[in-house]
Amino acid sequence: MKHNSENKFYWAARSIAAVVVFGISVSSADVFITEITDPQNSSTTGRYVELYNSGSVDLDLSTGWALQRWTNANTDPQSPKDLTGTIPA
Repeated sequence: MKHNSENKFYWAARSIAAVVVFGISVSSADVFITEITDPQNSSTTGRYVELYNSGSVDLDLSTGWALQRWTNANTDPQSPKDLTGTIPA
């Protein structure tokens, strides 16, 4: 069994790869996951991801951005979570 911090790192690394954008001028290289919390793997209580936009253009997350989560050595992710809102430049 992996240590909880290893699972969080794995989730973060896989999540970074899973953030996808379509049809906007902001580069995915401008968006960083700056904080992740997943205190109870079996619960949705207290989970969040903080994103930072280092680019020069506001980012509308409703234009195709989503996160996917892999857990416990699964080869397939859980259902994607579409993102909403805007991250200012």
